[in-house]
Amino acid sequence: MRKVTRISLLILSLILLAFWSPWQSWNFEWINIFGIDSRDSYSGLKVKAFSGELEVFVDGNSAGVTSDQESFLEVYPIEPGEHNIKIVRPNNDGFYSEFERNINFEKDVDVVIGYDLGPSPLFSEGHILTAKKSFTKGVEPTLDILSTVDDVDVKLDGRDIGKTPLRSIPIGIDSTHILTFSKKGFDTLEIEILPTEQSERDKLKDVELSLEVNLFAKPVELTAQQ
Repeated sequence: MRKVTRISLLILSLILLAFWSPWQSWNFEWINIFGIDSRDSYSGLKVKAFSGELEVFVDGNSAGVTSDQESFLEVYPIEPGEHNIKIVRPNNDGFYSEFERNINFEKDVDVVIGYDLGPSPLFSEGHILTAKKSFTKGVEPTLDILSTVDDVDVKLDGRDIGKTPLRSIPIGIDSTHILTFSKKGFDTLEIEILPTEQSERDKLKDVELSLEVNLFAKPVELTAQQ
């Protein structure tokens, strides 16, 4: 059976908080007077569980637990630089696989992870979405697309755009978009990106997005021997 996972556009819009926090336009430094750094000195992590519960560790320390009944777990602040991120099923007794990755965090940019951990990485599904400011001004965002298995077919709004890995794909901000990932032997993954409000999409100018996807392998179908 074909399984399609739609990832809420809310996850992508969470990244915007790092770029558009209201205090970034303030000219006075009262935050520093009280010994509290402004948000643009740090990064953050947001984790969404697609099923069950997930516990998140940053550099070996538990940062909290989230579930598919919650919107996301936010971990803040995180110092810019490389950090080890580990995601596990709480009390899984070794049945479920674990997600572990060294991820680079840039200041004032959040990393967003959505995952469903199965018994092995092959039978898990999810994505990692990162963003960084580009050096251009007034330019619409671009998207790099990577996948944990090679040569995944990618469609953007129903149009074939090639196989992974893909680099610097222009993403228009006049509407939302649907990305579809398919490969023989794996469940199709469908992701809706960009906020619904035009005012929010306009904030994605001068941003470089990077999306890594992990597809769920279809179990082998056994035919009974006569």
